Amino acid sequence: MTSSELTATANERIERILSEINESRLKQLFDDPIDRVLEEFHCKWNDPIDHHQFNQIVAEFVEQVYAVALKKVLEGPTAESVAIELLDNHYQGLYATGYTAALMDVNDRDNGGIHVVLAGLAEAIKMIHRQAYIRRVFSYHMYINNWTLQHKITEILLRRYRPYLPESLKNVHPAQVVSQIPAIIQNYTACIGSFERMSR
Repeated sequence: MTSSELTATANERIERILSEINESRLKQLFDDPIDRVLEEFHCKWNDPIDHHQFNQIVAEFVEQVYAVALKKVLEGPTAESVAIELLDNHYQGLYATGYTAALMDVNDRDNGGIHVVLAGLAEAIKMIHRQAYIRRVFSYHMYINNWTLQHKITEILLRRYRPYLPESLKNVHPAQVVSQIPAIIQNYTACIGSFERMSR
């Protein structure tokens, strides 16, 4: 493959990657369907919500998100354990983080109560599934059995996104960061996505 053919192939792969991970596509695949489930989710609960009922509510919500928005089956104890793990690892409460914070926030109706907790769960699910999808896209398009092409893709991406890179990455040799390119581009697209969401 000549140098110009290599550059053309690398640019073609980059365009495919970027078209598959652009913010509107990610929103269509994950945010919109998950937000619809969040808006339409209804279940009855006692006031105050106790620990056992809390686990049932978040499990039912996670089960619905997976079934309706993500088209995946999660049932019973699996849905409950996934919900608890998501809360424990990703929930940002009003005064604390994790599952215990969610359990405290659920009965704080002045600050949104169960709706805030479910919204936090929805955001965690979006983030995790967006990241997994982006990794799959990069895996498919970039991790080919051709080091020269991987190197060229990395070189082009580093040049293209240089203004947005931290100083520590601006002068690295592409071979040093080939394996980090998905994370770099993912962070870049996440920032752009955040700006787009804030401007709406």
